[in-house]
Amino acid sequence: MILVLIALGVGVVLAGVAITSRQPAAQIGKNACDDAAARWGAHAAAGCAEAILQSEADGVSYANAKTGELVRNFSIEGGTANVRLTRLDGSTPQPGDRELLMTAVATVGSMTATVQKRVSLANPVPLNIAADARLAEFAVFAGNSLTVETDSVIAPSPYSTEPDSLVPIKIGTGFSSAAALNIDGNAKLRRTALFTDNNASLAMDAALTDAKYYDGTRLPYTIPLIREKSPPEVATLPILSIVLPLLNGVTQTLTQGNYSALTIQNGAVVTLGQVGAKTVYKFTNITVESSGVLRFAGDVIVQASGATIVRTFGAIEPATADSRIEFYLGRNVTLTDCAIGLNRTIARDSSRAPKDAMNHPLADQVYLSTLNTADGGSAAPAWTINSRAMILASIYAPQSTLTIDGESALIGRAVCGAFTLRGRSQLLYDTRLDPRAGFTELAGPLYLDRLPIPPVTTYLGSVAPATGAEAYQTALKSTLDTYWSALSTPNLLVRPVAAAPAAWEDELIADDSAATVIVAASGTPSPRVQGKARFRTQAQRAEGYEN
Repeated sequence: MILVLIALGVGVVLAGVAITSRQPAAQIGKNACDDAAARWGAHAAAGCAEAILQSEADGVSYANAKTGELVRNFSIEGGTANVRLTRLDGSTPQPGDRELLMTAVATVGSMTATVQKRVSLANPVPLNIAADARLAEFAVFAGNSLTVETDSVIAPSPYSTEPDSLVPIKIGTGFSSAAALNIDGNAKLRRTALFTDNNASLAMDAALTDAKYYDGTRLPYTIPLIREKSPPEVATLPILSIVLPLLNGVTQTLTQGNYSALTIQNGAVVTLGQVGAKTVYKFTNITVESSGVLRFAGDVIVQASGATIVRTFGAIEPATADSRIEFYLGRNVTLTDCAIGLNRTIARDSSRAPKDAMNHPLADQVYLSTLNTADGGSAAPAWTINSRAMILASIYAPQSTLTIDGESALIGRAVCGAFTLRGRSQLLYDTRLDPRAGFTELAGPLYLDRLPIPPVTTYLGSVAPATGAEAYQTALKSTLDTYWSALSTPNLLVRPVAAAPAAWEDELIADDSAATVIVAASGTPSPRVQGKARFRTQAQRAEGYEN
């Protein structure tokens, strides 16, 4: 009898469990269905937002006006979806922003799914920016040889206001021999893409597949390096043939003119230019040393036919955040134990380091270039950055040898003949300089269906070194204008929008990399985004939901 009672009790319990377990089955099934619909709805809403960003140049401006909201109450999969854009720090996006976070949220029934994507936009730019003769799209471009020794670094600048981009930084070569490319296995390359031009030998193609590079390809154009000509304003300067030995803390502002030499020593401070004005100077030589300071205000042009030396705690510093200076230099350049483009306090700190340039201004605030030989420039000047020098600048020195050594840092970019990075030094590229629309953008206006444009090929092969960089860029833009205006329906290949996961998310869901053709009205490409996607799902008001 006892056994019968026990068996009866167990039977009742099991029957009760079976009946109870079937009660939420319908809800579990509905939740599973709604969950799948919400996931696909969130991805679809993100895809819709991607298409908006790809085809509408003012998509970010629209989101800005709506406090970040790009898509609202979009009906999909039996539910609704919303998409919001923010800066990476979560604040409302501003017009012109390129690095954003996209969050798509879809709700179906009681289930909600969220897709977040890191996006890197390539905003439309004018053709004169796309046809950039000075190659600002490259972290470094070397025409003759490129060497990066052990423990030296090429990476995006982590100290700019655009520190984290999905777009790789670009190393470019204009030489043919694989022996001229020497990047040590212990060099530290972060998210770098290698590009060779049409000069490259077949042996160079093997380098493109090296695991140390994030991406890269052989470009179908031969890229010329054309030096700068003397600015026309220099020729009309009044001659002030005096030597300026400024010693012992003297402070002076120079009027524009043609001087024989400029020497700034022993803490002296010399200001060139004035806020809100454009001024022009010419010197035979420039020397800034022993804590001397060359300060620039407004828009300043400086030409020096002889050597340029900044050393021993010397500084070249901006007077205001929007001041800019362009140097056109004829002979050797030596920058050692100094700071350029940064405050004098950094120059005078022997332990200076790149982190001292946190949130630094755009690295073309100081532009350093070599003079064309037709205007008296040396055929092959030597440029040296050494002894923990910190240089915040854009260097455009075709046919020059540029050596960065002694734990120095160039924050900006460099174009040169022969490039050497050694001695634990760093080249930190300011990614804001990359227009994302130059020679390396096969989906951009320098190409048709990812192929070279014949008149562009012809012009690049015929441009003369004495032309000067500015005239070369103007002629290249004119060639592109003529070509694109002759096409009734110009097709530009633009990579579809994709995205990337946040650093803490491991699960990869999508990686959109195929190319598609969209019709554009001009030679300026639409915005595009690169990367991968992630998702997470949240159960809401779902009692008994089993994940």
